[in-house]
Amino acid sequence: MGKKIYLSPSNQNGNLYAGGNTNEMLQCNRIASALEIKLTAAGFTVKKAPQGQAMTTTIAESNSWGADLHLCIHTNAFNGSYTGGTMCMVYSNSGDNNKAAKAMLDNLAPITPGSDYAIQTRPELRELCDTSCTALYTEVEFHDTA
Repeated sequence: MGKKIYLSPSNQNGNLYAGGNTNEMLQCNRIASALEIKLTAAGFTVKKAPQGQAMTTTIAESNSWGADLHLCIHTNAFNGSYTGGTMCMVYSNSGDNNKAAKAMLDNLAPITPGSDYAIQTRPELRELCDTSCTALYTEVEFHDTA
């Protein structure tokens, strides 16, 4: 059995996109569903949180399942002017946290527009501090809400 990866797509359905009559929750679930297929094909064991599931339930599910990596998938809202780039946040910028964040940035940066951000340490984020495995909170790209 391969490493266990828990996918936690955004549940923020009120975080609207400027175009396309959509929101962060819907788009991040689409990303997570596509990623689940690719990761499974690559030999990983994958579990995806159901669309709209509460964060506390997602954290508990990831922990009880015994994930090796908890991957939060979000897009970052910005109102009014273009910005872009991928942002990866970790509980601490060391060991497996840094390794996972660096791998994510190295693979997403070439295919996302805009300048990417350095890995940020955000120990106050619940999905980083309350999960029992390596956790990575990724703002895959920015979206405009204006």
